[in-house]
Amino acid sequence: MVDFKETVLASVDVNSNIAPAGDSIWARDGVVVPNTIFVSQVQIIERTYTDDGMKIVEGLIFHPEYEGWEVYTDSSFVNDVMKAAKLDDKFSASFSEQGMQYTNACHLDVEVL
Repeated sequence: MVDFKETVLASVDVNSNIAPAGDSIWARDGVVVPNTIFVSQVQIIERTYTDDGMKIVEGLIFHPEYEGWEVYTDSSFVNDVMKAAKLDDKFSASFSEQGMQYTNACHLDVEVL
């Protein structure tokens, strides 16, 4: 078992509709991605592993009304959400790998600025 400690670096209620660019790889293949996606919250979490002290920072964009992950790879969605949450000057974020995406949340790789 790997032990770690999680610290919430930011948790921001967004409660706004964010318009994706519409250019995700899934939209190009004909999957319908909504014109706007309601984003309820953004969380940024730092995970520190106790065995070696390694730190990883990750994030989640919660979109409770959109039950899909096809927004994955959209060129503007993550940046626009971070701006709406007023976190774009503190963190740089991008989609993490496809297998980490959730039905009602986008998983992010995050760098502290």
